[in-house]
Amino acid sequence: DQETVNVTTVTNAQLQTMIDQGVAAALAARDALRSTNGDDSHNSGTDDDGQILPLKRDKETRIGALGAEG
Repeated sequence: DQETVNVTTVTNAQLQTMIDQGVAAALAARDALRSTNGDDSHNSGTDDDGQILPLKRDKETRIGALGAEG
């Protein structure tokens, strides 16, 4: 019996884009829940969208963990 394995190759840039999209979606979902669930977060609707951007050193750590050149 031979098993078929499908492989999709992605570049570092494509991988980073997918990670960024996933993080943005998770933050948006969290913020939507915060605004509607009455959890005493006191969301005032100000311009602060609560996003925390990764530091350059964090990106380098992720790339290094993948065994890829950054």
